[in-house]
Amino acid sequence: MLASVPDHPGSDAMDTPVSRRSLTPVAVLVALTALLVVAGCASGPRRDLERRRGPMHHYRLGVVYFEQGQVQRALDELDRSIRLDDQIPQVHYYRGYVLWSLGRYAEAADSFRRVIAINPLSLDARLYLASCLEQLGRTDEALRALDETIAMPGIQNVEQARVNKALILSRQGRIDEALRELRRAVTGRPRYHRAHWEMARLLEQAGRLEEALAALDAAAEGYEDDAGYHLLRGRVLLRLSRPTQAAAEFRRVLDLAPGTEAAERARELLKVIG
Repeated sequence: MLASVPDHPGSDAMDTPVSRRSLTPVAVLVALTALLVVAGCASGPRRDLERRRGPMHHYRLGVVYFEQGQVQRALDELDRSIRLDDQIPQVHYYRGYVLWSLGRYAEAADSFRRVIAINPLSLDARLYLASCLEQLGRTDEALRALDETIAMPGIQNVEQARVNKALILSRQGRIDEALRELRRAVTGRPRYHRAHWEMARLLEQAGRLEEALAALDAAAEGYEDDAGYHLLRGRVLLRLSRPTQAAAEFRRVLDLAPGTEAAERARELLKVIG
């Protein structure tokens, strides 16, 4: 079961896990230097050292450790940060993100709830909380959490919550309800390409091909270089008896993603067209 998560994890400025691409070599070097200082400092008990360094020092070390794959050390540093100050939302958020990435959804949910208690407008924390609940088999709670998010005054980009709700509904086979949420998302944000794309996928599965093609047209700007997009568009065109246009889409897949499963499927469909 795929998790429903934010389109761009970390869009809330206060509650953003550092992305793997954003950690520069200089940042790593600075952080590792800090590690050496901590390791080499022999004066005073450890708790005093933690207090002098401050919570954000341990938060940054936690980020570095996680980026290096040292997960338990990352969690230890994040816990030290929280012991010093449990009112910093990004620390709880990053801890939740680490736990979520490990599949420890119950613990992650607790961290995301803590973020929401501190900052009720944290969209990403709310989306990750819903994902955790779904992964734990508590689908009704996940949907309620997303409904609360959608109804929450002041949350920006609430259309993301509608898309995540639609994904959960679709996994339950509730396609009409999912499509309603996606339509609401694109009504509120007409150029929300992800919502148009998800709508196209569901419409194609339902055999509503002209509608699927219209949704793909609306999503095109955001998926021009996506092989999966062109494969789906080609399938829809082929089912609409437009083989020449379909073949062009399948050739685009071969150009974008040679050697992949998508390319193999495109090659098979080109053989069908002849």
